[in-house]
Amino acid sequence: MEQLQTDKINELRRELTLTRASFEQKLNDAENKIREFKKIGEDRRRLIDENKEALTSIEQEN
Repeated sequence: MEQLQTDKINELRRELTLTRASFEQKLNDAENKIREFKKIGEDRRRLIDENKEALTSIEQEN
């Protein structure tokens, strides 16, 4: 009986370890996506600013 409880505890520990590793990987993936989206947003913002400057320059020439 005691061995059965020990085995069950060890199995639960293994499951917890696997669940924790899976969670940490998903969290890491999500953090990477956030960084990727921030970079895309910054790139788009920079392009918009460049286009605004170009438009202003063209308008001033006319």
